[in-house]
Amino acid sequence: MGLFRKTSILTVLILFCFSETSMGMALFNPSGGRSSFKASSAGGDGEDRGAGSPRSSNNTGSRKRTGSTEAGCFFCFSNSATKRSPVRSPGTRDTARGILQTASFGRVSAKTQQFMDRAYSEAVECRNTSRTFRRRTGKRRLCGNQPKGACYAGVKDAMLAVYGGPRPGLLHARQAHTSAQGRNYFAKKGFKNNTSVRNPRNAPPGSVIVYSGGASGHIEVVVIKNGQRMYCSDFCASSPISERISRRMIAAYEPPG
Repeated sequence: MGLFRKTSILTVLILFCFSETSMGMALFNPSGGRSSFKASSAGGDGEDRGAGSPRSSNNTGSRKRTGSTEAGCFFCFSNSATKRSPVRSPGTRDTARGILQTASFGRVSAKTQQFMDRAYSEAVECRNTSRTFRRRTGKRRLCGNQPKGACYAGVKDAMLAVYGGPRPGLLHARQAHTSAQGRNYFAKKGFKNNTSVRNPRNAPPGSVIVYSGGASGHIEVVVIKNGQRMYCSDFCASSPISERISRRMIAAYEPPG
C-alpha cells in the first residue's frame, strides 16, 4: 500500500505540473503558440521595426511589446536576436578593397599622389580641341572624360600645377621625349626615364608615358584612383593607349620620390 500511495502522489504531481505548464503557454499565446512562432522563424521581419515603420503600429493586441518579449510570440524576440546581422556601413567593403589594391601598387610620395590627383582632374576639364581633332569631329570644345585631341595639354597642366614651370613650348606629345626641351623639363623636375619599363602596365604610379605613332604621338600619366589603375591625359582610360590603337611606348618617366 505504501508503494501504491507514493506512486499515486507522484502521478498527481506530474499531471498538476503538466496542466500548469499548458495554462502558462496559453496565457503567453492565446492562439495556441504555433502561428506566431512560425511567423518569427520565417524571417523575423516584424519584431524589430522602428516606431515609424508601417508594420510597427498594427492593431492586433497579441503583438504588443511587453518588456523584453512580445505577447503572442514568446520566442520571437530571442529568435530574431540570433538572426540579426551586424550593421555594415555602406561602401566599407569597396573602400577596404580599394586600399588593398592601392597598396599592391606600392607606396608613393605625397607629391606623386598630388600629381596623380591633379592629372585625374585635368582629364575631365573642358578644352579646346586640336586642329586635327577638330577637322575629324567638327567640335571646337569638349568636356568630360572623353578624348579631346589635347593629351599633352592635360599632362602639362597637371605637371605645371604640381611641379611648376616654365611651360614647355612644345606642340606634339612625342616631343616630350624626342626633343631636348622636353627631356630637360623632366630632368629639372626630378623625373627619370626608366628604361627597364617595357610595358606601360609595369610603370610605377605617377609615371609619364610617352608614345610615338600617329600625327603627334601620345602622352599619359599612370594614375591610381579609388584602387584602380588608370591612364590619364585629356581623358582617363583603364588601359594604355598602346593596347587600343597603334601607338608605341618610347619612354616612361618615373616621378621623384
